Amino acid sequence: MITGVDIEAFCYPTENIEKVKQAFMTVSPVPPEITHATTHFGSNVSVLRARLSRKSEIRDFLHRLTSLPEADKDKLRAEIRSRVDDRGNFYIRFDKFRALDGELDITDSSDAIKVSIKFTTYPRSLDKAIEEIDELI
Repeated sequence: MITGVDIEAFCYPTENIEKVKQAFMTVSPVPPEITHATTHFGSNVSVLRARLSRKSEIRDFLHRLTSLPEADKDKLRAEIRSRVDDRGNFYIRFDKFRALDGELDITDSSDAIKVSIKFTTYPRSLDKAIEEIDELI
Protein backbone atom coordinates (compact mmCIF):
# COMPACT_ATOMS: atom_id res chain seq x y z
CA MET A 1 0.00 0.00 0.00
CA ILE A 2 1.29 3.46 -0.87
CA THR A 3 1.25 5.79 2.12
CA GLY A 4 2.92 8.82 0.55
CA VAL A 5 4.85 10.30 -2.34
CA ASP A 6 7.58 12.94 -2.00
CA ILE A 7 8.60 14.98 -5.04
CA GLU A 8 11.59 17.32 -5.15
CA ALA A 9 13.49 19.41 -7.69
CA PHE A 10 16.16 22.08 -7.57
CA CYS A 11 16.16 25.31 -9.53
CA TYR A 12 19.70 26.57 -10.10
CA PRO A 13 20.63 30.22 -10.72
CA THR A 14 20.92 29.60 -14.48
CA GLU A 15 17.34 28.26 -14.66
CA ASN A 16 14.00 30.03 -14.82
CA ILE A 17 11.92 29.23 -11.71
CA GLU A 18 8.64 29.41 -13.66
CA LYS A 19 9.89 26.82 -16.14
CA VAL A 20 11.08 24.52 -13.36
CA LYS A 21 7.65 24.87 -11.67
CA GLN A 22 5.99 23.99 -14.98
CA ALA A 23 8.19 20.88 -15.31
CA PHE A 24 7.45 19.99 -11.66
CA MET A 25 3.71 20.13 -12.34
CA THR A 26 4.12 17.53 -15.10
CA VAL A 27 5.08 15.08 -12.35
CA SER A 28 3.10 16.42 -9.39
CA PRO A 29 -0.66 16.93 -9.16
CA VAL A 30 -0.12 19.61 -6.49
CA PRO A 31 1.92 22.82 -6.66
CA PRO A 32 5.31 22.79 -4.96
CA GLU A 33 6.33 24.56 -1.80
CA ILE A 34 9.44 26.60 -2.57
CA THR A 35 12.30 27.22 -0.17
CA HIS A 36 15.68 28.75 -0.81
CA ALA A 37 19.13 27.50 0.09
CA THR A 38 22.72 28.50 -0.45
CA THR A 39 25.15 25.97 -1.88
CA HIS A 40 28.63 25.26 -0.59
CA PHE A 41 29.92 27.57 -3.33
CA GLY A 42 27.61 30.44 -2.35
CA SER A 43 25.04 30.08 -5.14
CA ASN A 44 21.36 30.52 -4.33
CA VAL A 45 19.20 27.52 -5.17
CA SER A 46 15.43 27.19 -5.01
CA VAL A 47 14.12 23.87 -3.70
CA LEU A 48 10.69 22.77 -4.93
CA ARG A 49 8.92 20.10 -2.85
CA ALA A 50 5.54 18.46 -2.64
CA ARG A 51 4.31 15.70 -0.35
CA LEU A 52 1.34 13.71 -1.59
CA SER A 53 -0.61 12.02 1.18
CA ARG A 54 -4.25 12.31 0.15
CA LYS A 55 -5.69 9.38 -1.76
CA SER A 56 -6.81 11.62 -4.63
CA GLU A 57 -3.32 13.13 -4.99
CA ILE A 58 -1.66 9.72 -4.92
CA ARG A 59 -4.19 8.35 -7.41
CA ASP A 60 -3.51 11.26 -9.79
CA PHE A 61 0.25 10.73 -9.50
CA LEU A 62 -0.12 6.97 -10.08
CA HIS A 63 -2.14 7.66 -13.22
CA ARG A 64 0.82 9.67 -14.52
CA LEU A 65 3.26 6.93 -13.51
CA THR A 66 1.30 4.11 -15.12
CA SER A 67 1.02 6.18 -18.32
CA LEU A 68 4.78 5.85 -18.90
CA PRO A 69 5.86 4.22 -22.16
CA GLU A 70 6.34 0.45 -21.91
CA ALA A 71 10.12 0.81 -22.39
CA ASP A 72 10.31 2.97 -19.25
CA LYS A 73 8.11 0.55 -17.31
CA ASP A 74 10.38 -2.32 -18.38
CA LYS A 75 13.42 -0.33 -17.22
CA LEU A 76 11.81 0.29 -13.81
CA ARG A 77 10.89 -3.40 -13.45
CA ALA A 78 14.44 -4.47 -14.35
CA GLU A 79 15.89 -2.05 -11.79
CA ILE A 80 13.36 -2.52 -8.97
CA ARG A 81 15.84 -3.99 -6.47
CA SER A 82 18.29 -1.11 -6.95
CA ARG A 83 15.50 1.49 -6.66
CA VAL A 84 13.98 0.23 -3.39
CA ASP A 85 15.53 0.76 0.02
CA ASP A 86 15.06 -1.50 3.04
CA ARG A 87 12.18 0.66 4.32
CA GLY A 88 10.10 0.16 1.18
CA ASN A 89 10.79 3.51 -0.50
CA PHE A 90 10.83 3.32 -4.31
CA TYR A 91 12.95 5.98 -6.03
CA ILE A 92 12.52 7.39 -9.53
CA ARG A 93 14.10 10.39 -11.28
CA PHE A 94 12.39 12.18 -14.14
CA ASP A 95 14.22 14.33 -16.67
CA LYS A 96 13.47 17.93 -15.72
CA PHE A 97 13.86 19.28 -19.25
CA ARG A 98 11.63 16.63 -20.87
CA ALA A 99 9.03 17.31 -18.16
CA LEU A 100 9.03 20.94 -19.28
CA ASP A 101 7.72 19.62 -22.61
CA GLY A 102 5.01 17.68 -20.75
CA GLU A 103 6.74 14.29 -21.07
CA LEU A 104 7.81 11.95 -18.30
CA ASP A 105 11.17 10.37 -19.07
CA ILE A 106 13.16 8.25 -16.61
CA THR A 107 16.72 9.49 -16.07
CA ASP A 108 19.76 8.73 -13.92
CA SER A 109 20.86 12.37 -13.95
CA SER A 110 21.22 14.22 -10.66
CA ASP A 111 19.57 17.32 -12.23
CA ALA A 112 16.13 15.77 -12.19
CA ILE A 113 12.74 15.75 -10.55
CA LYS A 114 13.19 13.20 -7.79
CA VAL A 115 10.33 11.04 -6.57
CA SER A 116 10.18 8.80 -3.53
CA ILE A 117 7.14 6.53 -3.21
CA LYS A 118 6.59 5.09 0.28
CA PHE A 119 5.21 1.55 0.28
CA THR A 120 4.01 0.09 3.55
CA THR A 121 3.46 -3.64 3.85
CA TYR A 122 2.23 -5.68 6.80
CA PRO A 123 4.27 -7.31 8.04
CA ARG A 124 7.12 -5.13 6.78
CA SER A 125 8.86 -7.01 3.99
CA LEU A 126 11.17 -5.82 1.24
CA ASP A 127 10.07 -8.67 -1.00
CA LYS A 128 6.40 -7.75 -0.48
CA ALA A 129 7.12 -4.10 -1.29
CA ILE A 130 8.94 -5.14 -4.48
CA GLU A 131 6.02 -7.37 -5.43
CA GLU A 132 3.57 -4.46 -4.95
CA ILE A 133 5.75 -2.11 -7.02
CA ASP A 134 6.02 -4.66 -9.82
CA GLU A 135 2.23 -5.05 -9.89
CA LEU A 136 1.75 -1.29 -9.91
CA ILE A 137 4.05 -0.65 -12.85
